[in-house]
Amino acid sequence: MEKRNWMKWGKIGALAISFVGVSAFADTAEEVEEKIEALLPKEGVSLQELQTITARRLEFRLEGRTLRAAGAIPERCAKDADMIVLPPEEGKHLVMIRMPKCEDSFRPVKGEKMVAASSVFPRRELADHDGKVFLRHLRAGDEDTEARNAVPELLRDARGAEMVIVSEATRAARARAERIDELAKRVDRLCRSGEFEGVGQEIEAARDLLGDVSALLDKKDDLEKKRLHANLEKAKNAAEAKKAFDSLVEAADRGGWDMEPIEAAYVKKRTAILRATVQDVKEGEGAVAAAEKALVEWKSELQGMNSDLYKANQRELAAGYYDLARAARDSSPARSAALLEKAKSMGPKSAHDRLDGEIAESYAEAFKECVKGKSPQKAAKCQKEFAKKSQTAADRVKDRLEKKAAKDEDAQEELQGFM
Repeated sequence: MEKRNWMKWGKIGALAISFVGVSAFADTAEEVEEKIEALLPKEGVSLQELQTITARRLEFRLEGRTLRAAGAIPERCAKDADMIVLPPEEGKHLVMIRMPKCEDSFRPVKGEKMVAASSVFPRRELADHDGKVFLRHLRAGDEDTEARNAVPELLRDARGAEMVIVSEATRAARARAERIDELAKRVDRLCRSGEFEGVGQEIEAARDLLGDVSALLDKKDDLEKKRLHANLEKAKNAAEAKKAFDSLVEAADRGGWDMEPIEAAYVKKRTAILRATVQDVKEGEGAVAAAEKALVEWKSELQGMNSDLYKANQRELAAGYYDLARAARDSSPARSAALLEKAKSMGPKSAHDRLDGEIAESYAEAFKECVKGKSPQKAAKCQKEFAKKSQTAADRVKDRLEKKAAKDEDAQEELQGFM
């Protein structure tokens, strides 16, 4: 009896050294025994222990978020065995396998009876949480010590693949990202081809995906405006400019844009084209008739667009007619005079005296050309067509100068010079 007690206390002493430390010899036997009992036992099996116990015949399968066991385990290990799901950690699903009847001996017994693992371990639903499945076990020891928590071990399926759960939130985010990526590709193709109406339709259709799309639509409008204005700026002639302007008007109607800057840009471009056309005539590289036709068409279009725009550009039109008149003076005085008449009708009143003087001179030159080598009868026709118009223009200048001279002494000198 005494020998057994001695052996008992010998074992307790050995355990005390193992678990509590040498200082425990200072405690009473009762205190040592209490400390031993206070230590928590090992809980769960490690991956190596699990593989040893089951002779690698236990398998795991993940179906959605459901983890189930397959294969077989020894019948002697089945009692009180369980598969427990622990709270997940960042990027990890934690599972503990308990086999209390086998944890004292992990060696498989040859020829022992096996039972289906599915009948022992219930299926477990894992959390809707992103992460891989890990096996966790706890070492024996004090609950508060970090040493008790063994590092989780990655649990693989029967094929050796990692078992991964992707949460619904992540799936939704990925699906949304894929839809946004597809939308971006479609929008990019439409933008490259200039189909901005289609871009707007794509964005509107994706409201459920994008939420408030007002900023995107504004960005689309800005991009479309830049593209269309660039097309207008690149126009080389009136036809190309008109086509670009019509596209801008169509887009403005669709998007509710302000027309004023669009019209201003168009007028500026057409004016530049017109100036270039007139300049070609002045340099002898263009036909007066073609340039005059362009002036007439632009004047008509301006009048149809906006009366204010027409009024604001009358002087520009007058300048165009005047430049053409000067270019045509040597080759066709009669055409020059007619162009000067048009320039006068749109120019400022302050220029009327000068223009009427040039009109009178041009008609006089036209009369001289007309009567050369003509019979008296045909010369009379020239007189009616050109000389009379020249005199009428000169009379207008004379009348205005006489009115000025009556009020201003300086104007008298100008009148004498004209006479």
